[in-house]
Amino acid sequence: MFAPVRGVIARQVRPTSIRTFCTSIPRPFLENLFGKKEIKKRDEIVKNQDDFESDPEAKITILSEENSPDYKPFDPKVDMADFKIVQWKSQVVKTKNIEATYNSESVSKIINDTYKALKQQEIQVAEYKDITLHDLNFRFQFAKSLQKSLGFDLNDYAVSKSHTVQDLYNEVEKVIGERWVYERNANGIVLRPEDFQSANVYLNEELTEGQQKKAFKKLVDQAREAEEN
Repeated sequence: MFAPVRGVIARQVRPTSIRTFCTSIPRPFLENLFGKKEIKKRDEIVKNQDDFESDPEAKITILSEENSPDYKPFDPKVDMADFKIVQWKSQVVKTKNIEATYNSESVSKIINDTYKALKQQEIQVAEYKDITLHDLNFRFQFAKSLQKSLGFDLNDYAVSKSHTVQDLYNEVEKVIGERWVYERNANGIVLRPEDFQSANVYLNEELTEGQQKKAFKKLVDQAREAEEN
């Protein structure tokens, strides 16, 4: 026999009932969204989908800018009738033509004429270093007028460090003295007449190894004589 357990009262535990705040009966999501009729119709479509014939004329059109009924193609003559590009330079000299267009004399003449037009004062090349451009308003006005006459641009850094007319003249000299090279073209080599004056440059003929050694020895002897003298 088992001894009775004292102090323990056994009772049946009932599951706790949970009541929802909503008093309506829960309905499936699709039923709430479409209703019973729509769900039934949808089920029929899914069931009989293989029996339906597709309409070849039925198309889904995705509207974009081009096929929109309100699309209007851009017409510069109509949409920009008043737009005009005003060229502020007296002439336009392309980069590849700068070297052939200007030299030191022509540049100095343009500088002199530009300065005279702004200051009503004639200047000479020898006076360039003594004419300061500390007045920034005048410097920018002078630089812009100079670019207008030259037909090409000077970068901002060149203008900002030109404290005298001589400095500005030197910057223009760098531009006209720089060889134009077309970097996108591997064969874009720019040659000057002086490039063909060297004794050891041959374009149409190739010397033999003996002739090359003889020409090299001659150049070495000439270099030694120049050092001794």
